[in-house]
Amino acid sequence: MSLVTFEQVQYKRVLHDLSFIVPHAGIIGLIGANGSGKSTLLHLIAGLIRPRNGKICVNGEAVNRHTREQIAFSPEREWLYLSLTVQQTLQLAAQLYPDFQQEKAEQLTRKFNLEPNVRIKQLSKGNRARLQVILTLSRSAPLLIMDEPLSGLDPITREQLLEMMVEHTELENQSIIVSTHEVAEVELYLDHLLFMQEGRMLLSEDVEDLRELRGMSVLDVMREVLA
Repeated sequence: MSLVTFEQVQYKRVLHDLSFIVPHAGIIGLIGANGSGKSTLLHLIAGLIRPRNGKICVNGEAVNRHTREQIAFSPEREWLYLSLTVQQTLQLAAQLYPDFQQEKAEQLTRKFNLEPNVRIKQLSKGNRARLQVILTLSRSAPLLIMDEPLSGLDPITREQLLEMMVEHTELENQSIIVSTHEVAEVELYLDHLLFMQEGRMLLSEDVEDLRELRGMSVLDVMREVLA
């Protein structure tokens, strides 16, 4: 069964007749320049907006209230409450989401040296980004979605976040879609590639197949597609 299917999906003037299939895979990279439609596509999958035309299915079921319960969505904008402490933030997540694994979240905050009694407003930008990723990874939802989690961060922090996603996503039971324009940095971590440009899906392929069949890196394949 496919993870996500799009059939002739349109959304305002942003997305144009999208039809593609995403198979169940571990780490799925949604790649494209700013303004290519990545965030809109992710909001559609999460059921936060509705398409003008077409059909979207998650795990074979048309997007609805039930499918939203199977998705952990982390938007691009920072969504933490600055007045809360790290520990209070974890407790709030546990109240909001029945599938939130607080013990896992606490283990990850200790691993990345996030002090439980420090208020969010006192954390660095990198540590706030780490906490947002931890909150998403601590959900047991079958599909995790992260919209531009690497944006504006230094290279070391981006690498740590990518490694955290690989190590702490339960890949036997979960898939994760990560949108970014940092192609070279994410390539080694990806199982499947979605490549968008100007509201169109130019490529949806297994990364290993791309390497074996074409003998090129993901970045090289993207350059070929755009040529």
